[in-house]
Formats: sequence, C-alpha cells, structure tokens
Amino acid sequence: PSPHDLWIAESGATRDAPVAVARIDRSGRLEGRFELPISGEVGPSIAALDDRTAYVIVTLEGSAPPPPSRLFELTIGSTSRTAVKDLGGLSFGPGGIAALGGHVWINDVNAPRIVELDRAGGLTSEIHLDSPGDGQLVGAAGRLWYVGAASDGQSELEIVDPQTGAIASTTPIRLPGADHVGAFTVTDLPTGSPKG
Repeated sequence: PSPHDLWIAESGATRDAPVAVARIDRSGRLEGRFELPISGEVGPSIAALDDRTAYVIVTLEGSAPPPPSRLFELTIGSTSRTAVKDLGGLSFGPGGIAALGGHVWINDVNAPRIVELDRAGGLTSEIHLDSPGDGQLVGAAGRLWYVGAASDGQSELEIVDPQTGAIASTTPIRLPGADHVGAFTVTDLPTGSPKG
C-alpha cells in the first residue's frame, strides 16, 4: 500500500464531467490529479500499489442493464506527470479491491472468489472462498482479509495467503444489532513490531 500518500476517487453524479482522482501528500498538498474518461452516476473503488501507482474500478450506477465496470491504472512520474491507462471492462461483478505483492486483487460479488490481476489487468489466478463474494476486501500484513456473509447470514472473516491461495483462517464475526459488516480495516504493523 501507499504509506505516504492519500488517493481519493470521487463518487456520485459527475454529470458530463469525467471522474476525478487525486493523490494528496501528508501535508494535504495535491500531488497529482487524474481524469478518467467516464462520467455519470459512479461508484468507485481504489487501491494504491505504491506511492506512484493506483488502480481504480469505476462502476456506472443507475442504468439498466449496467455496463461492465472498468479498471484503470493511474501512475504519477517523478516529475508529477500523471497518466491514466484504461485496462478495459471487467468480465465479473467487482466488489472490493486490494493491491498486494505487485498484483491487484478484486472480490467477485457474484461468486465466492477473489480474482488476481496482473498490472496490465489480465486475470492470473483466482482464490475460492467459503463465504459469498459480495463482501469487503483489504490487503495488509502480506495477507488478503475478506469479510463476507456465510450461508446463515452471519459475517465471517477469511484470511488468505495470496502466495498459496490457501485460506489461513476463518473466524465468525458477531456484531450486536448488525446484519453484516459494512466496512473494516486492518492494522499493518511494521516488521518486528510487538503484537499484543
């Protein structure tokens, strides 16, 4: 992930204007602005691979049937020159997005799986999950953390090793008064930091 910069993608109605994404440094200074060649009522998801590269999924909302979601690669050069590369439409319904280990990971909202894409947007592998695919995904501490709803409706956390595709652990999550987990994050401790 990008430890030094904040990447922001606008959502909602962009009318006739393109969707904008910004990269902001720790002091709040705008370091790069990107315009994606898509407009309308949008729902974006974003993940930073590093300080110079981020991936954005843009889903057009409100049209029936909806067109495929599009994946964009955003890069910023050492001279702050920005570039937007349209990697094309996705052949599945994307949910959360995470960048980890030089790859982009997206959960499929229509199937219990996490799809791995290479930096050009090509499908390289998939990991099958125990929980349905319409959940949340985070990449941290060298693992993929996925929270979905099990068949009984209860949320559960699946921690996945992206190197092997194996589910390292599955933990039920019980939240009083909530049907499912809407969002979560993971503390990514530096190597050698005490845990406890």
